[in-house]
Amino acid sequence: IMMQNNLMYQFTSLNRTINPFVYPTHRLLVALVPIAGVILGVYTLLTGGDLGSAIVAGFYAGASALLAWILAREIDPDNDYSAFVALGLATIGAFFATPNILVLAGAITLVRIVNRIVGFPAKISDYVIAIALGILTMLFTQAWIFGAMVAITLLLDANLPEPAPLGYTFAFAMLLIMLPTWRYLNVALVDVSRDLLPIVLGISAVFIGHILTTKRFDCVCDATNTPPYPIRVQAGMGLMLGMAVIFALIYGDSGIFALMPLWATFVGVMLYRGVMLITKRG
Repeated sequence: IMMQNNLMYQFTSLNRTINPFVYPTHRLLVALVPIAGVILGVYTLLTGGDLGSAIVAGFYAGASALLAWILAREIDPDNDYSAFVALGLATIGAFFATPNILVLAGAITLVRIVNRIVGFPAKISDYVIAIALGILTMLFTQAWIFGAMVAITLLLDANLPEPAPLGYTFAFAMLLIMLPTWRYLNVALVDVSRDLLPIVLGISAVFIGHILTTKRFDCVCDATNTPPYPIRVQAGMGLMLGMAVIFALIYGDSGIFALMPLWATFVGVMLYRGVMLITKRG
């Protein structure tokens, strides 16, 4: 497995392996994700859905749980178990929301470019992956703003400690590709329901406080066993929060539902931190 990882690192700086044979928390993850899918699948059958809709609902519940866990491990790399709080909240959220899997998979790519938790600067292949995900997400899910998030990510990476080479070049390339895609999608701001906006803005305000007060990280990077740059981990948190808020402002409630596992991650990380602070003081 170590040799496989070393080979992967030659081509990408984004590889983080889920290995249930080595890590107990990964074994727990492998057990819980299917359970999340079964819960929602059975619920769908019991509430009048057919087998096909139950399978689809179960798939999205499992995907929500897994994506929330992965995002929490990026946003809160010091605490293994805050990711399971996020997983639980995302499973509950799956009863109400269907996530945009492409956007969330892209978000994982973007945050790893910025926080550099694997240990190596982004490679050209990583930038190509980010741009490709940006284009696919815009074309297949109509989430046109995601292209801008890719460009912002590459610019951010170019301005943080030890920037990867060609960051500005690829950010400019993303902008050039994105603009005609926006025209193809006939991009326009539309009037959408924003009933949930006050709630998520409140969550955002509290999470900003979490970012600003989390300045030390005890974890080490996966590939190099060196401490990560705290400013990069904080920037990754800020990037994810910024993306979630932008989706909420532009797409309204549907944008919030599409990124529900990410919102579950923010809340899960803060809940876990709050419980740890209370129990330590107690």
